[in-house]
Amino acid sequence: MQRRAADMEAVQTARKLYFQRLAEAQALYPNSQGYQDHHLVPVYLGGPKSGVTYRIPTAYHKLLTREFRKEWSYDRGEPSAQRLQEILLKVYSQHPIPQLIGITP
Repeated sequence: MQRRAADMEAVQTARKLYFQRLAEAQALYPNSQGYQDHHLVPVYLGGPKSGVTYRIPTAYHKLLTREFRKEWSYDRGEPSAQRLQEILLKVYSQHPIPQLIGITP
C-alpha cells in the first residue's frame, strides 16, 4: 500500500513537471505547432530508426532535442551503453514523456 502511494506521488510529480516543461517549450518555440514523433532512444545516440516513438508537441520535441544535445552533441558518435543510460535517465527525469505518465498530449 505504501509503495502504491509512493508510485502515485512520483507520477503526480512527473505530470506537474511535464506541464511546466511544456509551458517552457511553448514559450521558447512559440511558432512550433502540431506534433512530432520522438524516438525514446534518439537515433543519433544509437537508437534504431524503427525504435519506439511517442507523438509529442513539436515545441516539447525541440526542447527534448536541445537537452539531449547538451548531454551528447551530434558530432561525438554514439556513447557507450552506460553513458547512454545515464543520458536517458538525466534527460527523462527532467523532461518526462507524457504517455509514460498517463497524459495524452
